[in-house]
Amino acid sequence: MDLPVLPLRSSSQILHLLHHRNKNQHRRAHWFQYLSLLKRHLNKLITELETPDPVRANARVLYMTEHLLPRCYVTFTQVVQDSQFSALGLVLVAEMARVWKLVGGQGSVAKDADEDAREDAGEARLRPRDERMMAEVASSRFGDDVGEAVEREPELERPAVDAGSAAASSMVAAAAAAATRSEPSTETTTTRPKSPLRATKRQRKQSAKGRKGSSVIDDLFRGLD
Repeated sequence: MDLPVLPLRSSSQILHLLHHRNKNQHRRAHWFQYLSLLKRHLNKLITELETPDPVRANARVLYMTEHLLPRCYVTFTQVVQDSQFSALGLVLVAEMARVWKLVGGQGSVAKDADEDAREDAGEARLRPRDERMMAEVASSRFGDDVGEAVEREPELERPAVDAGSAAASSMVAAAAAAATRSEPSTETTTTRPKSPLRATKRQRKQSAKGRKGSSVIDDLFRGLD
C-alpha cells in the first residue's frame, strides 16, 4: 500500500500537540478518548508503513476507514456545537478529514456509493416483476372473493310519545307535590307527666323558704297547734 508518510507524520504531530495541550482539562471527556485512539492508530500505521508490514497496514487502514474515523467525525462535530470549544472542535474535524483523505477514505465512500446505486437500480428493475408475481399468487390463492352481503335485522319500532300527554303528566305530578307540601302536620305533641320526685323537691324548697321567714315564737306556737 502506497500511502504518503510525510503528511501522515505531520497530522500525527498536530494530534500529539492537541492531546498534550488538552490532557489535563479534557482527559475525562468523551471526545478526548477518540482523539487518543486516532493518535495511537495513526502512529502505528506510520510504523507499519516504514517497516514495511503491508498486511497489518491494510488491516489498520480498513479499521480506520470503516470504524474509527466515522466515530471520530460524530464525536468531534459535537465539540464544534459547543460554543466554548468550537475552535478546538474545528481543528479536530480538519485533522480527522485530512487523515481520512490520506488513508483513502474517499475511495471507499465512492465505492459504497457505486454499490448503493447498483442496488437501487436492481431493485427498480425487479420491483415491477415482483409486484406482478405477488398479485398473481394472491389472486390464485385467495381468488376474487369480495365477501357476502349480510342483511341486518330491522330495528323494533318504539312507540311515539305525544308531547301533549307528557306535558300534562308533568303538570299533574307538580300539583300533587305542591298539595303534599301545603297540608298541615297532624302529629300531636305529647306532654310528659311530672314525676313525683320533682314535686317533692319543689315542696321541700317551699317549706325551707317558709322556715327562713318565720321566727322562734312562731315555732313555739306551731308546736302547740
